[in-house]
Amino acid sequence: MSQPDNNTATTDNITGQLSRLEIVGAAEDQSPLENQHLGHLQGIWDDLQRQKLRIDGLQAEKRNLTAKNEAQLEKIEALQIEKENLRHENESQRESIRSLQKQIQDLNSSKKGIKTEDDDLYRQSSGGIYNPSTRHVCEYRGYPVEVFEYTAIQVSKDRDWASDLQQLYALRQAKYPLDTPAREVEHKILKRWATDYTRHDIMDILVLLKVDIANIRAELKLREQRELQNLWKVRKFDSLLEEHKKLIKVANKQIIELTKIKKSHVKKSEALKVSQTELKEQKAIMKQKDETDQEAKISQLEPNSLLKMAFALLDRIREQDKPADERDEAIIDRGNVAAHGGNILVAMQRYANCSDEDADWFKKSYGFDFEAFSRVKNCPILQELADMRFQMKHYSRSIPNYYETKFEKIFQEVRSRVEEWDEEVLVDRTTKEISAAMDENFLEDKVTMNKIQILRNEHELAATKEKIARAKEWGARKARAG
Repeated sequence: MSQPDNNTATTDNITGQLSRLEIVGAAEDQSPLENQHLGHLQGIWDDLQRQKLRIDGLQAEKRNLTAKNEAQLEKIEALQIEKENLRHENESQRESIRSLQKQIQDLNSSKKGIKTEDDDLYRQSSGGIYNPSTRHVCEYRGYPVEVFEYTAIQVSKDRDWASDLQQLYALRQAKYPLDTPAREVEHKILKRWATDYTRHDIMDILVLLKVDIANIRAELKLREQRELQNLWKVRKFDSLLEEHKKLIKVANKQIIELTKIKKSHVKKSEALKVSQTELKEQKAIMKQKDETDQEAKISQLEPNSLLKMAFALLDRIREQDKPADERDEAIIDRGNVAAHGGNILVAMQRYANCSDEDADWFKKSYGFDFEAFSRVKNCPILQELADMRFQMKHYSRSIPNYYETKFEKIFQEVRSRVEEWDEEVLVDRTTKEISAAMDENFLEDKVTMNKIQILRNEHELAATKEKIARAKEWGARKARAG
């Protein structure tokens, strides 16, 4: 009865351990790796729950079988005692029968030649107790039935024999000494049997006792077979319990291993969280450093741009003083750009911390919002687009109505596409990363690059017309001056 209790305690221990694992897992901020391990733990937990339910059922069945087995064992002990008593009784009856046979033989030898007083009674009793005097067939409910009739002497002997047999059995079971009155009663009964019962009567009694003993033995054998079957079931149940004990041991080992894995996983997760925190801090430091370096580079670049603009103005004045056939138109164009605008980096330096009025002028001239372009100003393609747009607006000689030109329509399409990219590119990135992402988007978008090439062609065509018109205008001025 102690094995089910031990199994229950072991299963409860497993349940407690798994419950603690589940509570610990639920209390923490889970990562995908932790969720995977917890899913594995949950699968093992479900298997153990099903095994626990099965073990509880088997334990209940074992308790029932054990109770039945104990009851059957008690019955077997009682039957064995009864069998032993019947064996002793059978031996005593055999001794009694042997003594009776001897007495009958002695009496028969003494009665030879002596004629009985009542020949009819002798004839009636000479056939035995259970040998019917007459047999006939009668009809009962339409069926023939054989009816046996016994004489009054046979009925009386049967009743007396049953009573005497019970009395003899009680006397033999008491085991009285030979000189007690009980032994005298036994001798009287045996003497009466020797005088009142014939040889046929004794044979009938022996046959009946033999049949009863055979029936008792058959019943005892059947009970023993049933008990053996119950014992086989109990042994089989014990073997199943042993197997489940082994499974429980394996489950305990798995729980210990999973606990170790859980602890190592928690340590790794904590280390990973610490490393992630350190990486975020390093990334923030690098981002701040990158922005600082970029601002320093821009601050160095922008004064250089202003210096280049001053040189371009001086070079233009020098070229204009030369004869017409010796002038360099490229130097004059750069000077015009410096004088009239068209360099967006210089304009951003000029209008840094600009007012609302300056911001409106910047957007109308370059086509981009000042604050939005300041985040992507390091992209060369966007610088080129903004400069071309400013110059196209001021080519008044060759473009009388700019807003109806093909250039402006395509420029607005490209600008809308760039604004769509801003929503993805500007999230948690440095200035350098934004510039690289913009360049990558331009290279991947073939349609937008084709539109930019069209803008370049339109700008080059307009610049050529503007040069021709400006040359004619200078020639006319020179003619009037001459």
